[in-house]
This record gives sequence, structure tokens and C-alpha cells, in this order.
Amino acid sequence: MQDNLLSFGDLKIILKGLKRITKLDIKNNKIGPNLTKDVFAGFDNMEHIDLRRCHLENIENGTFHAMKNLSKLYLSWNMLSHITPETLEGPSDQLSFLILKGNYIRTVADGTFSRFTYLRRL
Repeated sequence: MQDNLLSFGDLKIILKGLKRITKLDIKNNKIGPNLTKDVFAGFDNMEHIDLRRCHLENIENGTFHAMKNLSKLYLSWNMLSHITPETLEGPSDQLSFLILKGNYIRTVADGTFSRFTYLRRL
């Protein structure tokens, strides 16, 4: 679903019936500025999400809460300014790729990455 000019509202409608997917590539869509936790609620099987260049400024705490199997999360080239443990709440230590380059990150709270023991690329 990349490069489709999706809005945040479009994304919520499209994802409603896709709870079993394991990979989601929605890069280059203007779904920002806020990504709320209700968008990915129930996506227990998700392993890979690509949210590059989605105009995100804020990710609500708990947005990835259901994603216990998430191993790859691409958030690069957005406008994120802070990351906290609550921002990344949900993914287990299986998270091996967390790509944040090209953001405006000014603050990373203590302990944000401490539980990701398999993190190979940051």
C-alpha cells in the first residue's frame, strides 16, 4: 500500500478487516501527524511494519502494544522528536530492526531500548 496518498482515516478503514496480516508496508503516505493506538489494535501477528515518510510527528503510547511478534519497525524520515519506553510498548525482545534515521529526535528516555536484547540495527 505504499505511495497511495492514504490519509489517516483511509488507513483506519483499510486495516479494519486485515487483523491477520504479518507485514505492512505503508511508506510514503501522509498518515501523520499523529499515529494513535487504535489503528493497530488487534494486530497480534504483525512481524514487520514500514512507516517511512508518513509525516509522523507523534506516536501515541501503546500503538504497538498488540504486536508481540514485531521484529522490524521502520520509522525513518518522519518528524518524530522523542522516543520513550511507552512509545515502543508491545514488541517483545524479538525486535531486531528499529530504524529511526532522518527524524528530529531530541529526547530518548532512559530505558527506551533496554528490553530489546536482539536489536541488531538502530
